[in-house]
Amino acid sequence: MQKKLIALAIAGLASTAVFAQTNVTLYGVADVTLESVKTSNAGPLTTLSDADYGNTGRVTSNSSYVGIKGTENLGNGLNALFQFETGFSADTGIYNGSGRDTFVGLSSQDFGTILAGNLTGATRALGNRMEMLPGNAGVGTAVSLLGNPLNGGNTGNTGTFDTRFANTVAYMTRNYNGLDFMVDYSFGENKQLEDGTGAGTQNGTKTWEIGANYVNGGWDLGYVYGRLDTGDNIAGNVDLVKNHRLGLGYTFDGGHKVTFQWDRQEFDPVGGGGDVKQNSYSLQGKYMVTPSGGLIADYTVAKDLDSGGTISDTGAKLITVGYLQNLSKRTMIKALYSRISNDDFAAYNFSTGAVGATNSAASVFAGTNTAGFGPGADVSAFAVGVRHSF
Repeated sequence: MQKKLIALAIAGLASTAVFAQTNVTLYGVADVTLESVKTSNAGPLTTLSDADYGNTGRVTSNSSYVGIKGTENLGNGLNALFQFETGFSADTGIYNGSGRDTFVGLSSQDFGTILAGNLTGATRALGNRMEMLPGNAGVGTAVSLLGNPLNGGNTGNTGTFDTRFANTVAYMTRNYNGLDFMVDYSFGENKQLEDGTGAGTQNGTKTWEIGANYVNGGWDLGYVYGRLDTGDNIAGNVDLVKNHRLGLGYTFDGGHKVTFQWDRQEFDPVGGGGDVKQNSYSLQGKYMVTPSGGLIADYTVAKDLDSGGTISDTGAKLITVGYLQNLSKRTMIKALYSRISNDDFAAYNFSTGAVGATNSAASVFAGTNTAGFGPGADVSAFAVGVRHSF
């Protein structure tokens, strides 16, 4: 009996030692806002019987999530690392199926880090650093317009590159006095068999990005080039997308901060018809009223589309103003107002917390719009809420 107890004790010590080799952390964010939203001034292209989405109160979850992550020291400056992260709707308590950063990889203090899984791309990572709203989530984020020429149409409400990519590998160099580089590549695993006719075939969508970042002192600079190749005959109407993103930020003494982003996206429609281009930019600032609270402001513009000549009235403007107050290191309260003013042929909506349903300009022209509001409507929201991390 005594030998069995000794054996169990040794086994327990061994398992404890193995577990201690890995540093595992449970973490998450619950971010909920109480909002009043609406659309107004529906454009002349709208043929809906109820063109505007009237004043509506709602409770919105802003990219709430839970995750587990860990590292293991393998010696000689090498570490294994993993992360599993998933989103949920804090307003309903239901898992929402959103795929967040989930990966496994190796990190070396001399050679950098390599990851594989579902990953934030270099463009999105740069945008996150420049965005004043915490977590780059909620109504009023710049990504609603920035680098997103098809918002309200084929790509939904988030830009092509301001996202996470599945089936992706990424390499990040070590930091050289504030300078580092990142490359990510997403494999086209959805490739289908060719049927000899080309009809209905869908070739795998491949995406890659390369970026450089310099963060030192108060400065934060970054540039990313991205390219997405959808293959032939896919649903989505775009063959090839190229994107340039430049970010510049500076943090002053006292925590005051200003950032600027410029984005240029070029895409080739399926079946030809000429390249379409769009420039967009965002200027944001934060002024700390107290050491724990500050005013924020964002002015973002999506310029008219350009296809060998300006396509008039296809742009939009976003204005966001708000106040963020930290109650502790983990808890923040916030209040903000945001408005998107769409041109007559544009249908931009909030990236997080879209208001109602959106019809693209193409659907209105074709007479296929069925619900929501058409191009030209302005989208606005008042929001107050709490963000807690653990």
